[in-house]
Amino acid sequence: MNINFHLYPYSGTVCMLRDIVSAEGVRGLYRGLPGIWMKDIPGSFIYFGSYELAKAAYKQFKNTEVLRK
Repeated sequence: MNINFHLYPYSGTVCMLRDIVSAEGVRGLYRGLPGIWMKDIPGSFIYFGSYELAKAAYKQFKNTEVLRK
């Protein structure tokens, strides 16, 4: 596999962090955080909410099946 490393301006994570902090300050490290929150928070509510609903439905199904026997 031939990778052209000249396309990437950074040689590593530390180099990238140093450049961002020197250009934009520490706030530059958190610049994309509101967008991530707008995606992750509703997704987490949907995921955990549907999980809890499924868990309650399964528990109810399991209890009714035990009563039938």
